[in-house]
Amino acid sequence: SAPAAGIAARRPDIYYIILDSYPSQRSLEEFYDFDNAPFVDGLKSRGFQVADDSKSNYGATLLSLGSSLNMTYLDDVTAPFRETSDRTVMMDAVRDSAVVRTLREHGYRFVSISSGFSGTDPMPTADAELRFPKGSLTEFEVLAISTTPLAELPAFRETTDPFLLRRFAVLHGFEALAGQGPSREPTFVLAHILSPHPPFVFDAAGGMRERKGRFNRPKYSKDEYLDGFRGQVTFVNDRLIPAIDAILGRYESSNRPIIIVQGDHGPRSLRRRNNTTEAFYRERFSILNAYHVPKDIPCEIYPTISPVNTFRKLFAALFGTPYEMLSDESYFSTSHKPYAFKPVSALVQSDSPAPGDDEAEDHGDQ
Repeated sequence: SAPAAGIAARRPDIYYIILDSYPSQRSLEEFYDFDNAPFVDGLKSRGFQVADDSKSNYGATLLSLGSSLNMTYLDDVTAPFRETSDRTVMMDAVRDSAVVRTLREHGYRFVSISSGFSGTDPMPTADAELRFPKGSLTEFEVLAISTTPLAELPAFRETTDPFLLRRFAVLHGFEALAGQGPSREPTFVLAHILSPHPPFVFDAAGGMRERKGRFNRPKYSKDEYLDGFRGQVTFVNDRLIPAIDAILGRYESSNRPIIIVQGDHGPRSLRRRNNTTEAFYRERFSILNAYHVPKDIPCEIYPTISPVNTFRKLFAALFGTPYEMLSDESYFSTSHKPYAFKPVSALVQSDSPAPGDDEAEDHGDQ
């Protein structure tokens, strides 16, 4: 359908950049004693609107992306699976999403920048999939090999070391992003970058950190987690800003793209068994959520917008479609029963202090 009167007639390229576990500026200050103002100010100086009080709708990657890319909460689609841990229903929702279908109706092509995360790779609905390198194994395949004697053979070690592969995947993501620019058709670029999510494979300068425990169940003390996360956030910041500058530098001022930079959920230095403190939920659900929307597209971002409303807001502005804003809510679930959702919106807004130091556990589920 044609854009409504008064809505921008052009179809800007759209970049949706998911930084796994990237929290809000306020959360980094509260839980990590980390001042992220220079990075956030850098986004704002490049024309980004930052939703300072944004919370994720779900506490895990597949749930969060399944919701944001379908512009809806997940109760109906997951109801038959409530007692299971079947991830395929969410993998299907991410790979064949309402957002991509809607954009295709408006003439967009779909480019996926591969992360290696088995939940989102491969992306068979993409017109182009930028993988690292072509034919590389997914993290799931690597972890399967790592449990066999093959993993000890020198020929396999470098190509199947999951810590090294995570580094390659993240570096590939930033390089592939920085290489993007305008093409003949309007393009939707989805980039899922598996950082600053643990394990910590980058220090602040991009060097390799010491391995701690198994890749999918890293063991960090509370101080190691805080220090590792701060280093990885610094590394991500230092790679993302140049990538954004490279993208923007390829567009005429009259044809600026839309760029969304969003955490899928927050980190969890407070993760402990049966931890139900308000601070745990607040850390897990507070996210970075920033929007570069050109001035000719009327799209005012409000401070508490959550990912479920991201594309409702954008599509209303772009296509004149009357999308209503949903209530911004947060739901927690465990990896054992990912679809048994517990409403935690009141908890993530709470201002109770964080509990004292303890061992940080990361159970490896994205």
